[in-house]
Amino acid sequence: MSIKKGILVSILFLAIGLSAYIFLPLRTSILQTPNSPNFLQSKFSSKGVVNRIIQLKLKFTGAKLNSEKVKVTAEVGMPFDFSEKLYFKWKLGPDVILVEGEQSGTIDGVLKNEVKKVTFTVTGFSKENNHQIGFEIYGIKNGKNVYGDTLIASDLENTFENIVQNVEKIKASQ
Repeated sequence: MSIKKGILVSILFLAIGLSAYIFLPLRTSILQTPNSPNFLQSKFSSKGVVNRIIQLKLKFTGAKLNSEKVKVTAEVGMPFDFSEKLYFKWKLGPDVILVEGEQSGTIDGVLKNEVKKVTFTVTGFSKENNHQIGFEIYGIKNGKNVYGDTLIASDLENTFENIVQNVEKIKASQ
């Protein structure tokens, strides 16, 4: 009886593996970027299925008090020439208030190895209270959505991610 169970389990695993081999490439080929398949891709975004290829870096001037103005800059880059418009939106955390600049807008095309900057000024983004600012940008090229998003915290040392990394470092050193 155990030989029959072993054969049945082997056939079941073979069927599952064959199904994954046949149907999985059909599903993932929709997500691949024609220019380079090596970029992070995700179907989990507010824009539906997207290719996460827009390169982003957020920089800000530090502030100790919430009443101080903080200049935040998003540096946007692309791994290839992108001649279409890119649409951006800043997402402000609670008590973060826009003082200067636009919360949403467009950027006209980004060339390969070029960096375009989007800047605005806020208050309420300091080490006094830990707040977040998000930046989301997307565009459409050849019928495919290209996308990028990132998030920063005003007090990086007291974020959950930083605490977990420090705990892991302590565990590794013991």
